[in-house]
Amino acid sequence: MAFLPLDQKQLIQSSYVRYRELRKELPGARQKVVTATVVFWGSLVVFIWAFILVVIDEELPEIVSAVALAGILFGLLFGLRARKSQRALRGERDAIELRMREIGVHFCDSLEELRVYANEIQEENEVSVLHDGSYR
Repeated sequence: MAFLPLDQKQLIQSSYVRYRELRKELPGARQKVVTATVVFWGSLVVFIWAFILVVIDEELPEIVSAVALAGILFGLLFGLRARKSQRALRGERDAIELRMREIGVHFCDSLEELRVYANEIQEENEVSVLHDGSYR
């Protein structure tokens, strides 16, 4: 059985907890990006459709173009903000992974669970970060 360095216990535990939080926050951030993208492209399609109808002299309420334009701006601005937030969360997650690898701790994130290994990724090296018996 492998052990984690005792002198790094607090850093490892706090990094583990933050990593778990990031794991839960990233899907929400991704969903915001997807929503903004759908709003942007959907509004753009409606705006183009409204423009084409105006060009061929069809009657169309002005509110349609105004709402489409507002949707484009909202999708664009909200999307930029959501992408920035998503990049920041991913950057923080990657920084934690790198810092932990430097001291010999590996986080393996699968869809079902987060596993932590000491020194190298092998089943016998899996440890429980929050358990005091994992440190020496």
